[in-house]
Amino acid sequence: MTQIDYRDPDGEVIGAGFIDLLPGFQCTFGWSHDAYIKWDYRGKGFGTKAHMARLKWAKEKRFKYLMCSIRSDNVAQRAILKKAGWERIRDLKTYCSTVELWIIDLQQED
Repeated sequence: MTQIDYRDPDGEVIGAGFIDLLPGFQCTFGWSHDAYIKWDYRGKGFGTKAHMARLKWAKEKRFKYLMCSIRSDNVAQRAILKKAGWERIRDLKTYCSTVELWIIDLQQED
């Protein structure tokens, strides 16, 4: 598991996200998870910038695809995923919520 920190212009860590290599895929598939931005910085574009930094890191490490899941009520994260080019591939209903599965092809040109 790799943690990718995101810092504000003054160098303070204001958020992070994690990427795991999915076993058996030899650096082709990764799982992006547990991304967050501190409350005081939300709604100011930092989530999008942090997300793009994670995608850049994954491309530099030669991942071909990333997958993630979000709760269906996470409207802000869904907007970030759509803006970055992720594709929603499936909804899973659990006993307490609906989870959306997403994938992005990192081999696409920016």
